[in-house]
Amino acid sequence: KESLNSPIGRVLETSSDLRRAHPPARIPALSLSLSAEEEKKAKRKQRREGMLLAVLISNSEGNILVERFNGVPAEERLHWRSFLVKLGAENLKGAKSEELFVASHKSVYIVYTVLGDIHIYLVGK
Repeated sequence: KESLNSPIGRVLETSSDLRRAHPPARIPALSLSLSAEEEKKAKRKQRREGMLLAVLISNSEGNILVERFNGVPAEERLHWRSFLVKLGAENLKGAKSEELFVASHKSVYIVYTVLGDIHIYLVGK
């Protein structure tokens, strides 16, 4: 009972009272309100949005040979190009052929490797 007199005890007591007074609302499942076809479309869209953002292939000197972007705004593409080539220049020197490297930042993952004199970068979510 003494701990309830402390400020922390009062806060905990108040929050438990709030939980009892206002239980969490139950939200109906999204799939119940969608038809089967709409649900399939939503899943396809989610797969497209959460997949591959960029594929970039360069030679060992840093010259870009092929690049493909998916859903990346034009103003961000230059940033990605320079970042990936710099990443490869720093980390792929002396790497064995077909050795995979992974880098991540927030929800973006980069997998990159060397195949002979070619550097391959895959960027995705």
